[in-house]
Amino acid sequence: MMMLRIMAEALGQVIGGLVAAALFCWLFWSAFKLVRHPEVSAALCVAIAILVWAFGLSSPLLRLTSVYAGMFGVWLWPAGLSWRREHPWTMRK
Repeated sequence: MMMLRIMAEALGQVIGGLVAAALFCWLFWSAFKLVRHPEVSAALCVAIAILVWAFGLSSPLLRLTSVYAGMFGVWLWPAGLSWRREHPWTMRK
C-alpha cells in the first residue's frame, strides 16, 4: 500500500510540474505577445529555471516545474521569433 502511495505522489508531482510549467510559459507568452516580443518569454522561462537550480531550492515540484519550463523555453524561442516575423503588426514597410 505504501508503494502505491509513493507512486501516486511521484506521478502527481510529474504531472503537476508539467501543468504548472505550461501555465507559466503560456502566461509569459501571452504577456509578452501584447508588447509583440514573445521570444522574451522563452528567455524568462529559461532564466527562472536556471535561478531555481542555482539557488538550490529543495522542493521537488519546483525543481520539476523549472526543468519543464526550461524545456518549454527552449522550444518557445524559435516559435516566438517566427511569430514575430510572420505577424502582420510587426511587418516593416
